[in-house]
Amino acid sequence: HQNKQSIFLSKHYLDKAKRVLTSSQTANKIKKLTVILAAMKYSTYDKILFAALGLLALYILFGHTVQHLLNGNHEGDHHHEETAY
Repeated sequence: HQNKQSIFLSKHYLDKAKRVLTSSQTANKIKKLTVILAAMKYSTYDKILFAALGLLALYILFGHTVQHLLNGNHEGDHHHEETAY
């Protein structure tokens, strides 16, 4: 099932996110959402929740890279941090 693969991938990224943010509140929120999701037995809301969790995990892990991809801006990669504010 394609769904099982996305579940595995989501858990993989969430696990990475948890390791990156072990002591933060964000990691606890992700953990709670994962538990809720597991308790729901992947109901009709699973796709919405997976999308939200996936985006959250990806943003936490690769927020900077995602920002660059969305901007489509490969020039001035080193400049970005200096002129962020």
